Amino acid sequence: MRVRLRGVRRLRVVLAAGLGAGLSLLPAVAGAQGVDRTLDTPDDALGVVALTALGVAALLLVSVIGYLYRRQRGLHWDFQVPEHVDDQDEAAQ
Repeated sequence: MRVRLRGVRRLRVVLAAGLGAGLSLLPAVAGAQGVDRTLDTPDDALGVVALTALGVAALLLVSVIGYLYRRQRGLHWDFQVPEHVDDQDEAAQ
C-alpha cells in the first residue's frame, strides 16, 4: 500500500510540473501572435551555435576526465569533514 501511494505522489508531482511548464509557455504563445519585431538570423548563426556546443562539450569532457583521474588515484580532500571530536565537548556533557 505504501509503495502504491509513493508512486501516486510521484505521478502527481510529475503531472503538476508538466502542467506548470505548459502554462508557463502560454504568455509566449499569446505574444508570438502579435507583430514580428525580431531580428533576422545572421548567416553564420549555425556555426556559432555549433562552436559553442563543441566548446561546452569539450569543457565537460575535461571535467569528467579530471574527476575520473582523481577518483582512480584516490586524490580526494575531505575539507568539510571534522577530523576528531574535541575532548572538551565530551567533558562538558
